[in-house]
Amino acid sequence: MKYNLDAQDNIDKIPYDSQPIYRQTNTNKRRKPEQKTPPSKLLSIVVCLLVVLNVVLCGLVINLSKNSNPPETNIFNISTDGTLDVSAVADKTKSSVVAIHTGSISSVDANSFYSLTNRGSGIIIDGDKESGTCYILTCYHVVKNNVSNIWVLMSDSFNPVKASLVYTTAYSKMYDIAVLKLSSDEYKRSASKPCEIGNSSLVRDGDGVIAYGNPQGTGLSVTSGEISKTINLVNVDGVYHRLLKTSAPINGGNSGGGLFNAEGELIGIVNAKKNDDPSKGSYIDNIAFAIPIDVAYSLAMNMLKNQRPLKAQTGLSFAIQNTNIVYEKVNGKLLPKQTILVKEITEGSAGELAGFEVGDEIVSFSYGETTDVSMRNLYSLEDHIFNLSVGDTVVFKIKRGNVEKTLNLKIKNSVAADSQDWYR
Repeated sequence: MKYNLDAQDNIDKIPYDSQPIYRQTNTNKRRKPEQKTPPSKLLSIVVCLLVVLNVVLCGLVINLSKNSNPPETNIFNISTDGTLDVSAVADKTKSSVVAIHTGSISSVDANSFYSLTNRGSGIIIDGDKESGTCYILTCYHVVKNNVSNIWVLMSDSFNPVKASLVYTTAYSKMYDIAVLKLSSDEYKRSASKPCEIGNSSLVRDGDGVIAYGNPQGTGLSVTSGEISKTINLVNVDGVYHRLLKTSAPINGGNSGGGLFNAEGELIGIVNAKKNDDPSKGSYIDNIAFAIPIDVAYSLAMNMLKNQRPLKAQTGLSFAIQNTNIVYEKVNGKLLPKQTILVKEITEGSAGELAGFEVGDEIVSFSYGETTDVSMRNLYSLEDHIFNLSVGDTVVFKIKRGNVEKTLNLKIKNSVAADSQDWYR
């Protein structure tokens, strides 16, 4: 049994994408003039002058080194004001991107790797150089057809390495996420390393982004564009997903690759695009989608912890109140904030036991060391739900009429993340 918030004109929901999306299967150089050999006497004078100059410069360098710190390495010219420098972001992020091909062969080299027909991408999210082990976040549909023969090629390598699902159940069909494990000396030798995880809740429409992946299995490469829409409910292969929409050009093989912001932080995992339909006279450019990293990363960590994807249950569902959107400044960005109300409470659930009532406005929540997460939209709690386990307590700040309250919700149970199509 559920308690329902009566339908009102000022209650709305994020609209669905009406059309389902189906994934793709897959000059002469000028000769330099000859130089004449200088006379020996002149050459001797020149050599002497160079020696003197070298001594002077050495002294200058030694003197400067006493008064300044040594130069840092691996510094990237990354913007902090949201301006997209595609080359700088690509330089920063390329070492975390990998190409993923699958196929039923026992051994793969650089040539045969590119002949495999199932192609995609992945992002290194954790790694240990000493042991040669790393963990790769990708899309489930990239590896689902051949989970026993997954081959990974790092950005600076010519030697494909075999990877595997972390656990046989470490994937989610509904959320289209899988986690791979790779252990190899190739990772030790390479410059590959984990990416920097961003925050997809801070993304705005119009933000510049780059997509880094393996389009059509041709090797790692970059495209750029903008965030077209921060929240889009999209029917992909019959399942509804909450996705970021981007104008960055995407092709088959980009799936599982990264969508990065102007600071070089991972904000999404590319997983779908709209395709042309010539039979209907429909020709489409640059409508692509990515799973928000707040969902993808927390789900990946959930799999590593639980060996399968589990989703904590609160017994609450929410609705938007259509009033004027308020903007709040976060990290220098103006972000929209909607009024979120409790719409339904499942009888006997953790939400009912915590004392929630239909119509309560959710202001913010916190858990563990994570404090005061603002409820900006319907899905703010879900961005964190995979970080919660049975026994954890979530502290909610709410408004009930003109009264502010604090409610403590203790997670009583969890279910398989793939137990239902959550957005339908």
